[in-house]
Amino acid sequence: MFLQKCVQLENTTSNKLIKKYLRQGFEELKPRVKEWENQKQPKNQLKLFDFDVNPKQSSMLADQEFAYPLEDDK
Repeated sequence: MFLQKCVQLENTTSNKLIKKYLRQGFEELKPRVKEWENQKQPKNQLKLFDFDVNPKQSSMLADQEFAYPLEDDK
């Protein structure tokens, strides 16, 4: 109902009215989007903590066969 009144006021079609105001809205958002893009973290930046990966704890000595003989060798 409100849309039809706006269409009559602007003397256009509903599609053209919607496109017009979407275009204007995007133009108003453009500076904010550019600022956000400039603040984004680059892909090659070092990540000190990766919380998505479960770390595997290991011992450097345990990984070496000469330090701890395998059970089969006994």
